[in-house]
Amino acid sequence: MTDSPDRSAESMPFAWTSAAVAFAFLESFVVLQAFLAYEDRFFTVAQMHQRGIKAGLPFIWHFGMWGDFVLISVVAAYVIGRYFDRWRMRSMIVSLAVGFVVAGLLSWFYTLSSMPEAHIQNSALTSAGWVHLVYMAVAIAVFTHFFFFSKGISSRLLRVVSVLLFIHVFVGTHMALGILKLFSPLDWYPQQPLGSAFGLVTLVMVGSGLVWRNFGLRWALKLFDQPERTTEQYLVFLDYVCKNVSVGYFVSRFFLAIRLGETPFSMVLIALVGCVYQLGRRSVRQELEIGRAVFPPDQARIPDRFRFGDRTAITLEVTAFMLLYLTLGWAAHCILVASACMFVTACIDLNTRRLINNNIREDFADPRYAPLPNEPFYGVIMERRVVAKWFLFELPHLQKEALRIAGCAAALAVANYSYFAGAQEAAFCSYVSDAFNCALYGRSHGAYDMDRIAYGILIGTLIVNELVTGWWRRERGRRLAEISAGA
Repeated sequence: MTDSPDRSAESMPFAWTSAAVAFAFLESFVVLQAFLAYEDRFFTVAQMHQRGIKAGLPFIWHFGMWGDFVLISVVAAYVIGRYFDRWRMRSMIVSLAVGFVVAGLLSWFYTLSSMPEAHIQNSALTSAGWVHLVYMAVAIAVFTHFFFFSKGISSRLLRVVSVLLFIHVFVGTHMALGILKLFSPLDWYPQQPLGSAFGLVTLVMVGSGLVWRNFGLRWALKLFDQPERTTEQYLVFLDYVCKNVSVGYFVSRFFLAIRLGETPFSMVLIALVGCVYQLGRRSVRQELEIGRAVFPPDQARIPDRFRFGDRTAITLEVTAFMLLYLTLGWAAHCILVASACMFVTACIDLNTRRLINNNIREDFADPRYAPLPNEPFYGVIMERRVVAKWFLFELPHLQKEALRIAGCAAALAVANYSYFAGAQEAAFCSYVSDAFNCALYGRSHGAYDMDRIAYGILIGTLIVNELVTGWWRRERGRRLAEISAGA
């Protein structure tokens, strides 16, 4: 496998016969699925209703099938026509094995849904579903071989195929149908694809894999690796990017929640998580600046933890922190997931605060990092250290974080009770996916009341925590400003 174009490969004649056979084979499977869905009276909404099924997804409204018909079959046939003569039997067998394993697992996962479709009904594959399994396995095998075993692929073709494949996955996970529902309600399709955890995870995984295959992780990080900037300037730039991305995301997520008709509790939590992220991002930046200000300006006399290290590591840490809160914002409609994430985050923050306090104690006690009495900045640094010690060691940070953990744990406990109570009321809905959807999108009034209690506990915990922390930070800032003014 190589990323560099092989001119001899690109100049080879196109295998029209192989491409035509592959195209006809794949398209025949799509047409056969349509015929079987029609025979099953699940081709259109009208047929579905004639069967007495009020809610479901008929074949003609499964946009992924249209993607197969007009996009995937064409692209797969072109790939085969261009590279089939260079493929080897061993790698083809491996690709087919991967295709059937992945297609089988996905088809099994689809059967967990209780929503009747042209391909899945009564938690089992229909005749059209079995045909689609074979089609999907062959298509996955073709693209697996193209991405991982074909040599001499031009960068342009690799990117075009990647973009088209991602578009198909976006459509196939019903995201396009979810967007359509925002503007034209479909009474016969009650699902909310835009809130589907499985759909979002699929998009992220496929998108990440395609980016990695095209550019590699180092190329993606190269966007941020700007040698003309100092590391501190780079951090400012990275902070600016994260601020704009997160603000745009949380504003969009909030209005999407309104559009989807999510509960007021969900909307409040989205806004609150966004504010907590912005305040946390600002706090990290301030504490780094303050940490450097309580040591001599000589770089050799600043502890390593306050020096800005490898930019790749910095980028990954900042991005991971942002993605955590973006995920929390997206999961706000599910109090069970949101409270679990906030509980884990609170535990991590408590340990982080404990480590910071221990490390600062060691650094302040180390004479290597202390200012000398004859140095002009000695008095200012020592006054700043007094404020830092007050903030870190005299204020009950650890107790506050422990109470935050307790609040998140209480919200999680109530959410768990609500989840299992709702699942029992529905007799676990007979299938795992129904219980999961029940937890995500609403249950009985009793369970909903428990959800509201869990939301109230979690929201109240976050608000109190931020108010207390904000007051402490403002007082710290005021004291440090007085020292700077008198210097």
